[in-house]
Amino acid sequence: MKAIVAGRSFVFAAVAATSLHAAPPRADPSFVPIFDGNTLAGWHVSDKTGHGSGGRWVVENGAIVGSQDKPGNGGIVITDKAYGDFEVVLEMRNDFGPDSGLFLRSTEKGEAYQAMIDYHARGNLMGIYGEGLPGDIAASNFSFRDAVTDIARVHAPHPLPVKPEAWPTFWKHGVWNELRARIVGNPPHVTTWINGTKWIEWTDTARRLGDKGGIALQVHGGGDFTKQFVRYRNVRVKQLAPPPAGAVKGPIRVSGDGRHFLDRDGRPFFWLGDTAWPLFAQYTKDQAEAYFANRSRKGFTVIQGVLAWGLGSGFENKTPLANANGDKPWLNDDPRTPNDAYFRHVDALVESAHAQGLVLAMLPTWGYYVNDVAAIDAAKARAYGRWLGARYKNAPNVVWVNGGDRIATGFEDVYRELGRGLREGDGGAHLITYHPCGWRSSSQYFHGDDWLGFDMIETWTEWAKVYPAVVADTLLWPRKPVVLGEGAYEDGPEYPQGPITPLVVRRQAWWTVMAGGFHTYGQNQMWRMEPGWDKTFDTPGAAHVGKMKEIVTSLPWWEMTPDQGLFATGVGSERTLNTAMRSYRGDKALAYVASQCTFTLHLDKIASKSVRVTWISPTTGERKDAGTFLTGNFNGKTFPEAKTQAFTVPGHWEDAVLLLEAAL
Repeated sequence: MKAIVAGRSFVFAAVAATSLHAAPPRADPSFVPIFDGNTLAGWHVSDKTGHGSGGRWVVENGAIVGSQDKPGNGGIVITDKAYGDFEVVLEMRNDFGPDSGLFLRSTEKGEAYQAMIDYHARGNLMGIYGEGLPGDIAASNFSFRDAVTDIARVHAPHPLPVKPEAWPTFWKHGVWNELRARIVGNPPHVTTWINGTKWIEWTDTARRLGDKGGIALQVHGGGDFTKQFVRYRNVRVKQLAPPPAGAVKGPIRVSGDGRHFLDRDGRPFFWLGDTAWPLFAQYTKDQAEAYFANRSRKGFTVIQGVLAWGLGSGFENKTPLANANGDKPWLNDDPRTPNDAYFRHVDALVESAHAQGLVLAMLPTWGYYVNDVAAIDAAKARAYGRWLGARYKNAPNVVWVNGGDRIATGFEDVYRELGRGLREGDGGAHLITYHPCGWRSSSQYFHGDDWLGFDMIETWTEWAKVYPAVVADTLLWPRKPVVLGEGAYEDGPEYPQGPITPLVVRRQAWWTVMAGGFHTYGQNQMWRMEPGWDKTFDTPGAAHVGKMKEIVTSLPWWEMTPDQGLFATGVGSERTLNTAMRSYRGDKALAYVASQCTFTLHLDKIASKSVRVTWISPTTGERKDAGTFLTGNFNGKTFPEAKTQAFTVPGHWEDAVLLLEAAL
């Protein structure tokens, strides 16, 4: 994109995000008609599906009209062209009774991700179903009762955007209503809309189809629907170009349930941060690019750095440092007059990070310049925030971090004005949080403020308290994502609970994630830029937190929630706390075991007859079979049995991960 910001050109190689909440206007030239309103040119009937030889498909009154051609015989009409990432929008006026569907990336056999159009009693609209695909793929949020005007909420993790009593007003039977679906990526993320309202967001965890397929409309087989019809018109598609290789699909935002982050396409975004406080002031462009490349390879997704930086807490300069080019961030050390030369260097680093797939969590200032020397008051904070927000309004890979290692007490008005200025400048395009000092959370000061998009915690020396600190913030209302923004640094010398070994690094990271939060790592020598700092990029802790991300993101982590009830015995405490989380479906659970020990798990937590258990090394990712066991569920009796099983961490492992999966 290219935008004129603060009197200059600011360029990013990314496509501007389209609103996810509004239906695309018909005049939008990016949506191309794929049905001409007169013929089925560009479409064909497939005779290879499991619902029959195709059914009857004709064009009447400018609409594609489908029905069974004989009782029980249905099928699909599918585009000749295959599509990859796309949005499709159409209008529907079906009779209440036939089962239909909008198939995404369909094969000739009708294997597809289906946006359901089950327009009948006990059916639903715009839920997601894996038509002919392996696995149990089904996501919905309501079902019809006996009448088209009467719906019931489905108790599932997908919220219903319209109250059941408002449905007859929202959905008008007998007239044309608009349906829309988007599919991106592989494994895909699927989003659906009804009449411009976002309906369902769902992400698969495996590749079940190719990257491309047809767009198809279905008439279901079975029963007799020869005298009832499905009708579709104004079928349009927008093909979505993938972003440049490695680029961030941002800006990131908060999920509808407030528990995690999403990228621009609505796919869950896993925050794994690293700490590079001096990045903008002290790194040369070459140093920054070498660092970005290393962190990107290791799986990091976020880098935290400070714009107005004067060295770390306790060592600050009275005024912020000049960068490697000799440019200071503020002319005359006044935040109301930012130095364009300094921020041109920042611009270059933002673009470089974007190319490596990294979000920059940027602190406008270290808290020293608010709390200690009063270089920024409320009025200056508002002006500085507004300027920054406007300059980086169109940057897809920016998150703002207010504060800077200070408590807000006594300075709340200044930090609030900074947050409001950022929001005013970018129109709310980017998330904002607050970075406090040790053993504090942003929630203690600003959790209810509308500019605070997510909470950030600093535990610093109190690394054994990571788990309870994160859990406490995840339980607050309104629910917001939680990031451990600063823990104990690997190899740091100043910790009473030291030394900070790779094991301690792993414990902090795993505890954070198992508590329902997101983690930022840090290495002591690197962030301080001590001699040889640029040779510390490959310390064990950095690799191990990357391995943690690799293990966790191999699962549908956004569907998992903390569950210490998985442990029957051996949960441990404080420095050797064992932790667990479980999927809401009950088909998976994950336990992090923080030391060499024996413990017992409740296998009946897994909602299947048997459970397959696998050891995973948190340092190497090595997997070892731990056995398959009966859970006590589906035992043919009235009540399940309470089955438990003891496990002992494999020899020579300091800690371990245990994966439990439902077995057929």
